[in-house]
Amino acid sequence: MKKKILRHNQSPFMTRDLRKAIMTRSRLKNAFNKKRTKQSWEKYKKQRNFVVKLLRRTKYEYFNKIDIKNLADNKTFWKTIKPFFNNSNKNSNKIFLNENEEILSNPKSVAETFNNYFVNITNTLDLNTNEDIDESSRFHPSIIKIKELCNDLPEVFNFHIVDEEHVKQELISLNSKKSAISGDIPVRILKQFCDAYLPLLTSIINSSLLNGNFPEVLKCAEVTPIFKKSDCLNKENYRPVSVLSSMSKVFERIMYSQINEFMENKFSNYLTGFRKGHNTQHTFMVMIEKWKKSLDKNLKIGVIFMDLSKAFDTLNHSLLLEKLKAYQFSENALTLMKNYLTKRHQRTKINNNFSSWSEIIAGVPQGSILGPLLFNIFINDIFLFPEKCFLSNYADDNTLYAIANDMNDVKSKLFHDFNIIEIWFQQNYMCLNSGKCHYMSFGSTEKNDEFNYKQMSFKSKEEEIILGLKIDRKLSFDSHIKMICKKGSQKLGALNRISTYLETEKKKLVFEALNHNLTIVH
Repeated sequence: MKKKILRHNQSPFMTRDLRKAIMTRSRLKNAFNKKRTKQSWEKYKKQRNFVVKLLRRTKYEYFNKIDIKNLADNKTFWKTIKPFFNNSNKNSNKIFLNENEEILSNPKSVAETFNNYFVNITNTLDLNTNEDIDESSRFHPSIIKIKELCNDLPEVFNFHIVDEEHVKQELISLNSKKSAISGDIPVRILKQFCDAYLPLLTSIINSSLLNGNFPEVLKCAEVTPIFKKSDCLNKENYRPVSVLSSMSKVFERIMYSQINEFMENKFSNYLTGFRKGHNTQHTFMVMIEKWKKSLDKNLKIGVIFMDLSKAFDTLNHSLLLEKLKAYQFSENALTLMKNYLTKRHQRTKINNNFSSWSEIIAGVPQGSILGPLLFNIFINDIFLFPEKCFLSNYADDNTLYAIANDMNDVKSKLFHDFNIIEIWFQQNYMCLNSGKCHYMSFGSTEKNDEFNYKQMSFKSKEEEIILGLKIDRKLSFDSHIKMICKKGSQKLGALNRISTYLETEKKKLVFEALNHNLTIVH
């Protein structure tokens, strides 16, 4: 099998006349290369100069038609300007897959293949995620730890009814530009006529909250495969993003706000993903400040960066419900959560083609409102297990690190707690991706420092990128700064190339927008 990349003139300013002129220039150049006569050279030279002038005029006209107000918007800026900041083209919407040595090109077949893979994804990881653990839950280590944590907290969680004003606020806050499930009522219409059906909708929501019954029609999702990296023909290199109905988002937001308020003081301070007021900066601040202070005291540090495979798709529903029960969710609240998690169905969408509907037996929908919160609740008790090391988490990225006077002590601590964490993943039906586990040491003078665990051997890396930050063994961040400067230089170079065709005011605005976006990214 061979992979061939076709590059076309797909620049946003490309017109039909300019494309024709370029093709004529190429034809005349080929003719000159064959004949090598003065006459053929003059024809090619004349056409070449014509293309240069036409290209400049076309670019100037395109850039000066851009509305200067739109460039102030972050999303519109990148949509308008980004095509000029790189040489690559957008991937085609058409997806091909290599399945059993056969290339699938039919969208319907591709959709069915993806859907079967996403629904049965836990089978590829050899995890029994649909195992029912209700009877043995009291002996599960996670349940025991959670009960010890909540033993002194008499508060019990119950869903409470909401008023029409609350429901209306959730409806109005829906983003009209977000995708919705096929056949769904457009968000714009829902917002425009919300007063007409608001009393009935509020009544249905309150009935669901009190009776523990999540509407069946809202448990259907359309999944879109999103390519990550590497081989685009391999279905394993795509992740599923669920698109839910607009009404489902309203229901879930109301449930989310009540659950999150109850759980917020029970979450670990080291759990920084999917939480309001928390981000990757909190993860880095805690870790790096501890590392720096330790290095100032001539201490040694060992770090293991861990990654989970298909973390959202492997959550065991039965174990999640038992953990909610341990966190003192009432019977009625557990009934609603069980109803929300079970008998969910999805189908995969490729362009305008759909697969058949399939039932989801494990995991939480990626793209849902409640999914990230339920994932945080599921993984929160992992911080109660390390005995000699520190653990930080952001989504499915976990960082285990130990600090001691001697590297042998550091590795001993890491070995002890890494074994505990690995057992925790096994007991909680989660799969540690050993291929993405990396080891780094700080303060060590060993040139070939490595960490050995069972059949795994990790050599200390000189640099490691975690959550977008490039870390080196000296914590100097020189490499990260160089990376940012390189990206900035490339963007400025592209800006310099298009500046010829921009008026002064637009030059200033594009430069300010570019600087603002680079600041946000880094």
